[in-house]
Amino acid sequence: AKAEPVFVDVDPKTYNIDIASLEAAIAAIKKEGRLKPKAIIPVDLFGLAADYEAIMAIANREGLLVIEDAAQSMGGSLEGRMCGGFGNVGSTSFYPAKPLGCYGDGGAMFTNDDALADALRSFAFHGKGETQYDNIRVGINSRLDTLQAAILIEKLAILEEEMVARQV
Repeated sequence: AKAEPVFVDVDPKTYNIDIASLEAAIAAIKKEGRLKPKAIIPVDLFGLAADYEAIMAIANREGLLVIEDAAQSMGGSLEGRMCGGFGNVGSTSFYPAKPLGCYGDGGAMFTNDDALADALRSFAFHGKGETQYDNIRVGINSRLDTLQAAILIEKLAILEEEMVARQV
């Protein structure tokens, strides 16, 4: 709670997060001492993954989480790894204009960390604990309705084909 975003510049060639700007922002924050960085939230834009080799190295050095916003790059990949799978947590939006969109609103979070997955599930279901009546945190109602899920199942089946078609 009480998180304060710190914006960094983008690389003018890719429009993804600029690594030098990120390094400078972290150094300035540490020097000032007012804020304690918690996470880096890079946005993968136009199907192009950010420089996750550099971002993860910085995050590991500084003890920060990486929360990847892959809403504009779902279906894209870098060196055989799909966008949404580079950070500690990946996220996407199912808004209709996104690469993997449904006909309403929705989204998903991805992680290989069991503790983060449990916390994300809890947050998405009213802060649920062991039972649905045991609320252990502030949460939201974030369940995807069945109509949107049905649309996404069909669109997911053709996602790779659509990504190939976009390359033309």
